[in-house]
Amino acid sequence: EIRGTSVDPMEELKKMILPTAQFPSSSNSDQEDTDEDQKPKRPQSQADILQDLIIETSTIELWHDQDHEPYITSSGEAARGTFRLGSGEAKRLIRRLWHQHFPKKALNGEALNTTFEWLDAQAQFSGKKYTTAIRLAGDRERVYVDLGDESWKVVEITASGWSLKSAFEIPFRFYRSGGMLALPVPQSGGGLTDLQQFLNIHDESTWALAAGWLLGCYLPSGPFPGLIVRGPQGSAKSTMCRFLRALVDPNKAPLRSPPSSEQDLAIAANSSWLLGYDNLSSMKHSLADCLCTLSTGGGFATRKLYTNLEETIVSFCRPWMVNGIDNLSNRMDLLDRSIIIDLKPINENSRMTAAVMEELFEQQSPRILGAIYTALASVLKNLPQTELPQHPRMADFCQWVTAGEDHLKLKEDTFFNYYVGNRYEVIDDESENDSVVQFILIQLEQRNPWEGSASELLNSMTDYREKNGSLRKDWPRNVQGLTGRLRRIQPMLDRLHISIEHSRTKSQRTLTIIKTETPRQRKGAQEAELQNVSMLEDDMSWLERVGNE
Repeated sequence: EIRGTSVDPMEELKKMILPTAQFPSSSNSDQEDTDEDQKPKRPQSQADILQDLIIETSTIELWHDQDHEPYITSSGEAARGTFRLGSGEAKRLIRRLWHQHFPKKALNGEALNTTFEWLDAQAQFSGKKYTTAIRLAGDRERVYVDLGDESWKVVEITASGWSLKSAFEIPFRFYRSGGMLALPVPQSGGGLTDLQQFLNIHDESTWALAAGWLLGCYLPSGPFPGLIVRGPQGSAKSTMCRFLRALVDPNKAPLRSPPSSEQDLAIAANSSWLLGYDNLSSMKHSLADCLCTLSTGGGFATRKLYTNLEETIVSFCRPWMVNGIDNLSNRMDLLDRSIIIDLKPINENSRMTAAVMEELFEQQSPRILGAIYTALASVLKNLPQTELPQHPRMADFCQWVTAGEDHLKLKEDTFFNYYVGNRYEVIDDESENDSVVQFILIQLEQRNPWEGSASELLNSMTDYREKNGSLRKDWPRNVQGLTGRLRRIQPMLDRLHISIEHSRTKSQRTLTIIKTETPRQRKGAQEAELQNVSMLEDDMSWLERVGNE
C-alpha cells in the first residue's frame, strides 16, 4: 500500500510488473491510436491490378446476350474480337493484356480465376445487352455478313447497296467458332452467272434452283429449304457443295459425315451458319426429322452442365445441304422442305483438275461474292412489292428469291415456276415408288369412293401383298403404322387429287378415300391434249406447204 502520496497506485503497479510494456494511461483511454496510420499499406494483389487495367482499357467492352450469357469484346489494334467469357480466346485476351504491362511477371491462376468471376458479374449486371449471331444477322431491311477476317470487318447490305464496316459499329455482335474460315473481301463488277462455270449445270431450271437456294441462304431468319444434290459418280456433287459453301460460310471441314444425334446437330448448328454433309448413301428417319427442324426452326433441350434440375435450350434455324448417289430419303416431310438437283456425269474431255478449279475459283470468288451482295441489295429493295402467284411451302424463301430473280437472268415468276415444278416432280417420283399410294390407286380403280376402317384397309393390303408375292419392306405392319403412313403421304395424295376423310361413330372409325379425277379421265385429258397438239402440228405443216406453193 502506498499511502499519503499523490501517486496513482495502478500506474506504479504496471511499471513494477512490466516495465517495458506499453499501456494506455487511464487518463487517455478514449483517445484514438495513431499508430495504425503509420503502418505500411498492404500491396495490391495481381487480381486487383488486373481489374484496374481492364477498367482503364477503353477498347474492352463487357456485355451479355439475350440469354444472359456473358461476353467480352476487344476492339484494340493488338487484339480484336468477341469471345464468350471463360473460353480459351477470352483467357488469352486477358493474359495478353497482363503481358503488355508486366512482360517479366507471370499471372498466377488464382488471380485469373478471381478476375473472371469479376468479369462475369460486370458483363451480366453492368454490361449492355446485344443480340449474338454467327456469320449472318439482320432483318428484311438490313443484312450483315461477318467476313471472318482478323480485322473483324462485316458487310452491310441495304436496299441501296453494300459496304464494309467494323464489326463493333453494328447493333449485333458476331461470335466465331474454331472451324470458321474467312470470306474473300468482295469486289464489284462481277455477275452472278459467273458462278455457273464452277457448277456442273447446263440447263436454266437447275441453275435457277441452285442460285436461288444460294440467295436464300442469306435470308436472316429463315425458313431455309435444304439442298439435296444427287448424281452418279463423277458428276461433281461434292465439288458443287464445297463451292456453294465457300460463298456463304467457309469452314475447315466444309462437308462432314452426318451427325449421330440431335444433340450433335444442335452443336453443329450453334457453330456454323450453313451445314453440309457429304456422300450419304441413305438417311435415317431420325436425321430426316432433325433436318426438317433445322429448315423451319426448332430447339434442343438438355440438362445444364453440373446441375440436376436446370436445362439449357439451344434454338436454331439453318440452311443445309447433302449429296449422294441414291434417293437419300422417302420422307415426304423432308422432301417437301428440300430442293432436289440431279447432276449428270462430266465428260472426260471437259474435266479439270481440282487444283486448277480451286485456283480459278479463288481468283473469281471476290467478284462473284460482290455480285451476290448486289443481288441481295436488289432483293431488299424489291421485297416489299414482290407478290407470289400462290404461297407454296417455304413461301418466305420463295418470295425472297423472286425479289432478286432479275440478277439470276430469269424472267418474272420463272423461279416460282421452277421451284413449284421441282416439288411436284419429287412428289410424282415418290408416288410411283410408294407401296401404299400405288395400292390406294388400285383400290380406287375398282371402288371409288372407298369406305371402311383402317383395319379393313390393312387386311386388304396384306391380302394383295401375299397374293402378288411382294418383297418390298415398306408395307405397314399394323394399324398404327398405316394411319401414320397415310398422314405422311398426304402431299402425294393431294397431288393425285385423292382426299381421305375421317369419321367416327360409337362403334368404329371410318375412312373415306375419294379420287376426284380418275386415271381414265386424266388419261383421256392427256390424249385430248396430245391430239390437239398433233392437229396444230398438221395445221402448221399445211400452212407451211401452202406458203411454199
